[in-house]
Amino acid sequence: MDGIVTVTPPDYKKKLDLQVAKYFFATNTPFYHASNQEFVKTIKLLRPGYIPPSRKQIGGKHITLELEVNKEVVANNFKM
Repeated sequence: MDGIVTVTPPDYKKKLDLQVAKYFFATNTPFYHASNQEFVKTIKLLRPGYIPPSRKQIGGKHITLELEVNKEVVANNFKM
C-alpha cells in the first residue's frame, strides 16, 4: 500500500468531516482527541490522503452546522 495516494474531493471531505464531528458529538468525546496521534493514524489508514478535522474545526464550524440542522428539525417538528 505504500506509495498509494487517494485524493479526497472537497465535497466528499466536507461529508467525512461532518461525520467525524458527529461521532465526537454523539459519544461526548472531548474534541482534543481529534489531534490524538493514534486517531489520526487510524483515519489515514482508512482513507489515505484525508486529513480529519481539527479540534478547533469540530468545536467551531462543525458544531455550528450541526446546531443549525438540529434547530431546523426541532422547528419543523413543533410547527402548529
